[in-house]
Amino acid sequence: YQVAGIPTPPTKIPMNIAVSEAVRMVQNAMKETGEQWSDASKQDLVSTILITAQREGWITLWQRGGIIQ
Repeated sequence: YQVAGIPTPPTKIPMNIAVSEAVRMVQNAMKETGEQWSDASKQDLVSTILITAQREGWITLWQRGGIIQ
């Protein structure tokens, strides 16, 4: 790709890793900002992140037997 001057396509993230990263991202954002959301609100945000990423084609099937980072 880069030799031809074409941007490298983004790598799809396995679902099991995407879930872990989305949860971690929301938890860290709450700590950094001092926000105190209900568990249901945090769950809604994680769901929205995952649904949007899936629709954009950034997430693929989970890695069976893969290590969650």
